[in-house]
Amino acid sequence: MAFLESCYCPSSGDNSFFWAFDIEDGNTRTDNWDLKRGTEWVWQRLNSRSGPFEGTPDVQNGDDPIPIKLAAGEHTLHLILREDGAHIDQFFATTDKAFDPNENDPQDAVDAQAELGTPGPKLERPWVWMIVPTGDIGGAAAAESGIDYIRRASEGAITETEMAQQGAIYQSAVGEKFWTLSQLSSIGGNNITEMVIDSGLGSSKVNNHVAYGSLRLKSPHGQQTMMYVGEDDAVKV
Repeated sequence: MAFLESCYCPSSGDNSFFWAFDIEDGNTRTDNWDLKRGTEWVWQRLNSRSGPFEGTPDVQNGDDPIPIKLAAGEHTLHLILREDGAHIDQFFATTDKAFDPNENDPQDAVDAQAELGTPGPKLERPWVWMIVPTGDIGGAAAAESGIDYIRRASEGAITETEMAQQGAIYQSAVGEKFWTLSQLSSIGGNNITEMVIDSGLGSSKVNNHVAYGSLRLKSPHGQQTMMYVGEDDAVKV
């Protein structure tokens, strides 16, 4: 989750706030949100001077900001006065860490999401699953690498394109593993890892792997619909 504020910070003595998630009123265990100085209203990302969040001002104002990870459920963000000359007039939260409200009106993103409507129930029925290692890279870097990991693991027997077009075959082999039938939980924020453990594809939290899922859906007639995909790291469809 990325958090941004529209702010006005005229000097080095008027460019920061205290902030924290889910603290009790009066709690002093807060972090510093340091803002770039300027005499115009601009959007800036939530950052951390000293942790526990590792998104420092230089990182958050750079090309690869770090999202804040929150557990499922309700959370309260506390913003606390630190320097009386710093001002905020708007606040925006998004799951798109690349979104820049200085380039695109945040209200346009809100309106577009509202037009999509409310997502339907999660696809809980069993999928066919496989995991393969990605070597020394993981997450978004692996997804953006252009490497066809399932082709590499199967020594060319199946490619990502073929799997997407034809589907996976239950119990067929990819290296030393077999396509396995398993069901995703409809709740929680770590259901892929839970599925990997429950299905026997992995015995603990698996890092630097890609999970491939295949599911066949049958529509009774031609229709337009919307598919929603959620993730906290990287995903390809």
